[in-house]
Amino acid sequence: MISRLGHFRIVFVVLCATTAWCADWQVGRIEQVRKDVSSKVLYYLVNTPVTEDTTTYTISVHVQNRLVTASYDLDKVQSEPPVEWTENAPVWVQVSDKTLYLKSATSGEYKLTISKSKPVAVMQPLTLDEIKVLNAGARQVTDNTTVGFGAKEAAQAQPVEAAQPDTQPAGGTLNVSTVPYLADVFVDGKDMGYSPAKIRVSPGKHSVRVSKSGYLPYVKEVVVALDSEEKLDVTLEKRP
Repeated sequence: MISRLGHFRIVFVVLCATTAWCADWQVGRIEQVRKDVSSKVLYYLVNTPVTEDTTTYTISVHVQNRLVTASYDLDKVQSEPPVEWTENAPVWVQVSDKTLYLKSATSGEYKLTISKSKPVAVMQPLTLDEIKVLNAGARQVTDNTTVGFGAKEAAQAQPVEAAQPDTQPAGGTLNVSTVPYLADVFVDGKDMGYSPAKIRVSPGKHSVRVSKSGYLPYVKEVVVALDSEEKLDVTLEKRP
């Protein structure tokens, strides 16, 4: 019998001697895809404005312990995102300065401009089936070159504990969880990243604000004692 760990090791065997692609790309999960349409005036014909519509797609991707948000304009070069790019869908991700590159098992490469990057909880590891699908797609898009998970990608497919500092300032911990998850969390007006979040704060009263697009904001004052943990479970209500 092959152990579960041995099974994963077999999946992660790589024969990609030719590629920097394999080393540069990471695995991620789609968090949200948003479509926006705006119009701009090109010129006026008599007194009538002639306009052109621009369709912009904004995509948020969870990769390792960050949520990266980027966008691109629909044009002849880049079409609409694949319909399977829904919440939690696995994709290949590459970050280069202010540019985000995305591709999946069934799509070509998309190039987006990064607008935001925030720390979040460590990404949910990929399942065995998801790994197989991404690897199969990688072989197809690289013209039959055998490409898959290297040591770096294999490590990312396993649960990873967030690094903790050796020492922490005196205070307490504010543990914020939300439904839905990956909501913006602000403490005393300061952006603390996305939920779920464990935030180190000084003892005393603090103002907590939780918000997410499409939902009503949540605001509450909490008191955190020294060397204690205050849990805050928030269920956001959808906007009417």
